[in-house]
Order: sequence, then structure tokens, then C-alpha cells
Amino acid sequence: MTLKSKIELHGHPDLKLRAKTDPIELDLRCEGAFKLSTGPIRARIGKIPVTVRIPFLARAHGNVQAMAVGPFDVQIDPFDAKLKMIECWAKAKIGKDGLQVDLAGIGACKLDVELSAEMPKKVLGAALKSALESGEES
Repeated sequence: MTLKSKIELHGHPDLKLRAKTDPIELDLRCEGAFKLSTGPIRARIGKIPVTVRIPFLARAHGNVQAMAVGPFDVQIDPFDAKLKMIECWAKAKIGKDGLQVDLAGIGACKLDVELSAEMPKKVLGAALKSALESGEES
């Protein structure tokens, strides 16, 4: 007796998920301390020349000092900054008035079944005779 079978199942589901909510409320708070310290601050003003270029003047390629500003400079000796975090927290609300979620799906499936069997005539006849004989005994 020969028995052959072949079963194939193909599935192509198409799922879509959609969620809708109100705007998200976010509350962020931080408390801390900031410390800034410096050493002595020194400032000095010196001489700063301001030049003008005059193209038709041949002397020194036309560059002429028109005025002077300064001199000046600023010096800060030690500079120290510290940030000390004391507390920080956050709170958020999602879907305050509800959250709507939709799930849609389509299942495109295909099922192929192939079944074949071969049985010799002698075996088929013996099986039928045996079945009939057992039916007569009951």
C-alpha cells in the first residue's frame, strides 16, 4: 500500500494598529543651587591704532593711522563655578480623557491539500471480506 500526501498553508496577514490620544501633559521641575566666585578683576585700557586705506596715496601702500583707541585689557584671576543639584522630578499624563486603540487585520490564507493512495486489488478484497465477516458475527 502506498500513501502520499502534501499539505501547504500560505498566510499573508495584514495588520494595522492605530492609537489616538489627547496631547501629552508634561511637568518637569528642578531645584538646585549655583555658586560663582572670582578672584580680583583687573582692567586696563591701552592704545589701539585705527588705520584707513587710501588707495591713491603711494606712501606705505595707502595705509594711514587715523586714530588710536585704548590700550585696554581685562584680567580675572581665579574663577570658580559650582552647580549643586538638590532635586529634579518629572510627571507626564498620557490619555487623560482616554486612549483609543484600533487594530484591524485581514488574513489572506491559502490551503492546498494533495492526497493520493494506492492499494493492490488483493489487499482491498481481503479488507472488504474481513469487514463483512466481522459484521455477520455481530
